[in-house]
Amino acid sequence: MPVERMVAAMLDDPLAHIGSLGFDIVERLVRGEAEWLPTNLPDSLPANASRALTLDFVRASSGGLPWPILQRLGDRATAFTPDEAVCVAALLSDTIAGDGRETERWMEAVSYAARGSVPCL
Repeated sequence: MPVERMVAAMLDDPLAHIGSLGFDIVERLVRGEAEWLPTNLPDSLPANASRALTLDFVRASSGGLPWPILQRLGDRATAFTPDEAVCVAALLSDTIAGDGRETERWMEAVSYAARGSVPCL
């Protein structure tokens, strides 16, 4: 993470949010990255593309989001800007955290993708 973003977050810039690993995954995927695989994690085994998390995985957690966001999440050609991605990630993180089954689904998927090197979100 760039130093500028860390300083902005410390100064309460809401768009410089430093969230959990789950938040970071959601933010990256809605910003347009094709998939998430762990990199540079301690004790992780080599990444396996079949374990990657994708925007389709994120979309499954989108219950309760406002229609315009759902519509954009459904349009593969439209990525969110970095600021929009932070906002969408915050909304999705709240949705995931508020549902025990969704939280468990994410924890299992991230752990599986990271081959056990990430104990929790």
